[in-house]
Amino acid sequence: MPLGIEPGGWSGDAMGVLVVTPLLLVMLRVRMPRITDRWIEASALLVVSVAVSLLAGRSSLAMICLVFPLLIWAALRFRPAGSAPCAFLVSVLAAPARPSRSEDDLDSL
Repeated sequence: MPLGIEPGGWSGDAMGVLVVTPLLLVMLRVRMPRITDRWIEASALLVVSVAVSLLAGRSSLAMICLVFPLLIWAALRFRPAGSAPCAFLVSVLAAPARPSRSEDDLDSL
């Protein structure tokens, strides 16, 4: 490879920016929620997101698409304040599900 650049290596950096930046922007405007806010629904979203992300990430089947309804639920009900942390949580829990490269794959580059 010219200049020692790994093909596709920049995509991981770009995905990190796309996941972390919204979370940081939401955290800048964080406020304590009122007692009347949707605590039960937010708690259910958190529990279901963790369970589905762990199931989808560690299953031998390709079930990673199960997290998309959860992200849509977070975006529609909680707007950026709920969708950014949910997307961050799902991507952190799904990271071990990525295919690993073996030494043979690296030698073929």
